[in-house]
Amino acid sequence: MKDTALTKEIEIDKTLKSLIDELEEECLHVVSLIKALKVKGLTETQRDDILGELSAALNHLKIHSSEVEQTIDK
Repeated sequence: MKDTALTKEIEIDKTLKSLIDELEEECLHVVSLIKALKVKGLTETQRDDILGELSAALNHLKIHSSEVEQTIDK
């Protein structure tokens, strides 16, 4: 019976690690988009494309953050 509890703990740890890895990846993506916005000489179209991607990335970041928080709270 103890083995089952230990196995369940390991699965939670793997899940949390995976979620944290995804969160890190999305954070890095947001940072790269912010850096891209700082590039001089962007056209309006390029700027709008980057802002659109940034908006989507921020939504993903919210979702990933919420999932990590929920997993930590369990």
